[in-house]
Amino acid sequence: MFGGFLRITGARILWTLWGSSNIWVIWTASPVGGRLLAAALAAAVWALASTLALRGLTLRPVIHNHAPATPAFSPEFRPEPHIHATLPTPTPPGDDTPTPTVIQFPNR
Repeated sequence: MFGGFLRITGARILWTLWGSSNIWVIWTASPVGGRLLAAALAAAVWALASTLALRGLTLRPVIHNHAPATPAFSPEFRPEPHIHATLPTPTPPGDDTPTPTVIQFPNR
């Protein structure tokens, strides 16, 4: 009972098996006329004793979330368009021939 009180899972399973086996032994050892009453009385006493042994028992999983207060890496998202254009090469002085401006987009 003390192991169950300290919330040890193995002790709680053992406590439940021990209590149900005791009720079965009382059922089989009792006379035929009083089996139901003897088993019900044993189950009631065992349930009363189980309030301490099985206290805090829940079927919900325990989730431990130990996340830091501020994340170490926080990515930054900027939805602005980026245009990567190559600038034309400057012409040497005295050259008057116009060169076309060519903008090349990188392959993605």
